[in-house]
Amino acid sequence: MKVVLDNQQLVLNFQISNLKTQNKLVTLNTKNKITDQLYQMQMAILKILDSTSSKQKLNLGSKNTCEIIYHNLFNLFLSKYLAFNAIQQLSFFHLIFISRIVLEGLLQIFLMLDFGLLYKFNSFVKIFG
Repeated sequence: MKVVLDNQQLVLNFQISNLKTQNKLVTLNTKNKITDQLYQMQMAILKILDSTSSKQKLNLGSKNTCEIIYHNLFNLFLSKYLAFNAIQQLSFFHLIFISRIVLEGLLQIFLMLDFGLLYKFNSFVKIFG
């Protein structure tokens, strides 16, 4: 799989076969730029969770509740990636890329979901199994 992000020479190139990494290549512009983009995506997800309509439908009381839900979701998705031995062998910088990819996926999911169907966090976990 080859992933190119924002055409900023941010390349993650790895092939996974039998749950083993065969080829790894990461070219980074700057660590700060990636961290900045990751932070912006986190804030975008929190903004969606903290919107008025989401609060009413999910009965969210505060931003802290949104943050707890977000962190639980993020850990759930990340743990699915970390289940693969190949991912466990990747460096910290690889995990930044994977985290960003996971966040992009989460953002798309939140845009597509009808929050009215989600009454409890547990029911949300069941959706993603």
